[in-house]
Amino acid sequence: MRVRAFPSACRLLLAACIVSFFLCAVSSCSVFSGADAVFYEVRQAGYDSVYADTARLSDALQRYQQLPLHAMYGPRIALLTYQLGRNYEQQERYEEAAACYIEADQMVVGASRFRQSLRTAMSRLQAAAEWSTNAELIRAAFLVETYLAQPDPFAVWKVVVSFIGMVCLFVLVFFSLSTRQHRAHIQEKETLLAHQEEQIVNLQEDRATELEHNILHLTTLYPVPSKAWHRYAVLRETVSPQLFHLMSKLEQTNALSEQEIVFCTYYLLYPNATLTEIAEWVHYSPKGIRTYKQRIAQKLHTTSANLAHYLHSLAISA
Repeated sequence: MRVRAFPSACRLLLAACIVSFFLCAVSSCSVFSGADAVFYEVRQAGYDSVYADTARLSDALQRYQQLPLHAMYGPRIALLTYQLGRNYEQQERYEEAAACYIEADQMVVGASRFRQSLRTAMSRLQAAAEWSTNAELIRAAFLVETYLAQPDPFAVWKVVVSFIGMVCLFVLVFFSLSTRQHRAHIQEKETLLAHQEEQIVNLQEDRATELEHNILHLTTLYPVPSKAWHRYAVLRETVSPQLFHLMSKLEQTNALSEQEIVFCTYYLLYPNATLTEIAEWVHYSPKGIRTYKQRIAQKLHTTSANLAHYLHSLAISA
């Protein structure tokens, strides 16, 4: 029951999220459409005009500020705030007008024509307060003067943005250089590995050729093993360097006896010899020579059929 109920709960939660998003989008569209009409009327009239309908202007401003992502509409909010300030100034509500001008100015970036209009409106309040006895106008001029005496609110913002831009550029350049160096390093390693592999292959081919020549030379001198080879030390001294290397490798495994190592040496040295002949050379029963060979292959972790190839690879290995 719980396994079935979980997908149902997920579907209900997903449906609730979709409905909530839809309702939010519809409400945002309705809010936006109502405020948007006022914004276009104000923008069409121009920066220096006065939008006389204070109630409608305030309502449009509040609608924009109620949007979930109202920061995206900063320029529109700034323009409507400025127009509301001009409206308050016409109504001699100077402190509210000054507050609107300051709020709009804080939302503007750069020395734009709109900002010039804002600074002109602030200067107008300051000029009017010089010879005025209106307490509210004097307070409004003081607010403007205090605001203008402060450092440019966007100076810190510009420094931060410049610093972030420089950091991003540095990171981008560093990442690009690091990537190039990493690729060059990888390519160099791949080239080196390919060269080493080629050298190993060439070395193995040279050793294989040398082994074939030495085997041919030994089998020419000794068509059958010498009777003196029944002594293990004599065989080690007689064989070619590759076969001596093979015997040493087999000794290092500590898995084979001397007789089994001799069998492996004969098995590689005389590839055309039968197992019966090799059994006679190592003094082993011909009937059990196949089992003997299988047991050696098992000790070397290979198969009886693959024993010759294994011994050949071991003889030419580094």
